[in-house]
Amino acid sequence: MQQVQLYIGDQRIELFKDETISLTNSIQNVKDVAKVFTDFTKTFSIPATKSNNKVFKHYYNFDIVGGFDARLKTVGSIKLNGVDFKKGKIKLEGVDLKDNKPNAYRVTFFGDLVDLKDLIGDDLLSDLDWLDNFQKEYSTGSVKDNLKGGNTSYTIDSVTYPNAIKTALISTSERLYYRSSANTEVDGNLWYHTGGGQVHEHGVFWKDLKYSIAVYVIVKAIEVKYNITFSDDFFDYTTAEYSSLMMLMHRKKGYAKASYSTGVQLYQEPVVDFNQIGSVWSATQDGNIYTVAGTYDGFTASGQFGATTEVYYSYLVTLDAQDNNIPYNAYLYFTSDATGVKTLIDEIQGADDPVYFGDLALINKTAVGEYSIVVEAAESLTFLAGNISVESRMIYQTTSIGSGAEKGTLVDTDIEEKFDWLPTQQLPKMKVLDFLTGLWKIWNLTAYVENDGTIKVQKLDDFYSSATSYDVTKFIDVNTSQVNIALPYKQINFKFKGRKTFLAATFEQLNNREYATLEYKGENPDNWVGNEYKVELPFEKMVYERLTDDHSLESKNIMYGFFADDNQEPYIGEPLLHYATLQNPTSISFRDSTTAHSKITTSIFMPSNQVVFATNTGQNTINFYPELNEWTASVNDNSLFEENYKEYIQDVFNEKRRLTRVKAFLPLRIILKYTLADTFIIAGKEYKINSITTNLQTGESDMELLNVV
Repeated sequence: MQQVQLYIGDQRIELFKDETISLTNSIQNVKDVAKVFTDFTKTFSIPATKSNNKVFKHYYNFDIVGGFDARLKTVGSIKLNGVDFKKGKIKLEGVDLKDNKPNAYRVTFFGDLVDLKDLIGDDLLSDLDWLDNFQKEYSTGSVKDNLKGGNTSYTIDSVTYPNAIKTALISTSERLYYRSSANTEVDGNLWYHTGGGQVHEHGVFWKDLKYSIAVYVIVKAIEVKYNITFSDDFFDYTTAEYSSLMMLMHRKKGYAKASYSTGVQLYQEPVVDFNQIGSVWSATQDGNIYTVAGTYDGFTASGQFGATTEVYYSYLVTLDAQDNNIPYNAYLYFTSDATGVKTLIDEIQGADDPVYFGDLALINKTAVGEYSIVVEAAESLTFLAGNISVESRMIYQTTSIGSGAEKGTLVDTDIEEKFDWLPTQQLPKMKVLDFLTGLWKIWNLTAYVENDGTIKVQKLDDFYSSATSYDVTKFIDVNTSQVNIALPYKQINFKFKGRKTFLAATFEQLNNREYATLEYKGENPDNWVGNEYKVELPFEKMVYERLTDDHSLESKNIMYGFFADDNQEPYIGEPLLHYATLQNPTSISFRDSTTAHSKITTSIFMPSNQVVFATNTGQNTINFYPELNEWTASVNDNSLFEENYKEYIQDVFNEKRRLTRVKAFLPLRIILKYTLADTFIIAGKEYKINSITTNLQTGESDMELLNVV
């Protein structure tokens, strides 16, 4: 008989002498392949002794202020014969009373990974504040630069995070194509058409592109927020299939916004670099000299007056935007030298043609200070040099004492759509736990907590490769055992929750099957008995498209994604994971604004479902099914199933596989040392552990074992 010691914190708990404490231990259960973060739990009773009442603060008495909070799990541990066995958490389930007095506390012991669930709860990816260290300006220039591979890395607290942010050629609103010698205006034709005017201005519009963030960065943010550490067995930057995986920051369908409040999002630009056309003028009246300074460096340095209440100033502002279809606002401000207060003194709203505001005939009392102009629009908009101008005149009392020559802008004034892109504002709505669970299912990972608190994460095959064997033949109770069918279902369906993007939906309609999904029925097409089992990833699945010149029929070095539904309308979908590889397209047309385009001739990030898409050699995919590589048009067999599930699942479906249930009385030396990766040998036959439920006092263990075939 083994002695069991239970601790809550550092306080040892008194136990019933005859109470059975059993723990169930399982890490990969053939009955529930997709289950992750498995735990070992069993509810048992402990006596309501004076010592235990003190630990639980007389929980049965709800009048006690500041009593034990049973809503929370408490740090606990179990020792066997004084040797550490398990660390975890203890939850108080309730109190049993006899004669209205406490008799026993019912408690449950949980493994540490259950604590991870409690720690994360229902938090969303948007709650990972550390991710905002990876903020980026969202503007046509920044998007274009990042698309070409610029500024992808960040250094935070002296740690460099390479390839943290990428812009892949994934359009969220408009379908892209390539047609040379085409003259369609302002659409998604990536052929660069030399010249000006809308007939030339086609290509990928910068607002159709969004930043993606590396999955490994999100995992790091989880570690930071919850003060946990994942091992680097798999979660390591040298593991390319993990570190190269990106998540598209796509919370809002269509164009991104800086925030999600109602109303129109506006962008402002101050007007600078005025030049007076003509000479500086001044006027003398009543013995004083009054001057409107014609400085070269801008309107904000103009409009200087002497300290008199007798001088008035009139103005006329003229504006003419390059695109008269885009409405804009303009504001004239005055900043007092005396108080520093900036005051709006005139404005015009919703202009969409050449406009004037102000009136030279008006008499506006002024003081010493500076005038400034700000223009504002909801889209990118340009005022060419000279197309914003100001005229003015000075009035003493009611008499004009001089007029200033017209001043015009020296350079273009560009209203640019730009804002700070914060990952917490742009990441898709997704629970942190669902994100982690999804990663576990992608690569068939296992996890358990090591003695130092590190959460060890490995692929299942790697986990089993570290196995130790124990011959337990002499500990088996030969009087009771069962040999059952190991296959509890007839097929396993590996699929993605989101599969409604344009080409994925089209693929399903044409092929009568979902893209990248796998219905595994064993190596033979027999109709097995049992139900279907589903392993579903909580992510979107896209089909990417390598473009062909519709005019010459030549295959182009361009691959892109279209994040829209099968009606080609903007689409939210599920969170999208993808790879992004720099590839030279020779050239593409990039629409910098609604009225300007440019030619990109350098490599750009192109999306795909495999780590590097230019070749299939050694490149893992994020498809369960061995689909065609969209770039090479050849099958890539390195699927998620092939690389991560096949060995385990094929064993399950093997006709020789059996699920054996036996009872054993394991000695302490085995109970304390075995791991779920180990194998047990019984009468010369080797078995993997499916699950074990152990009576800690007696060592009696009910074991479900899978014979190694």
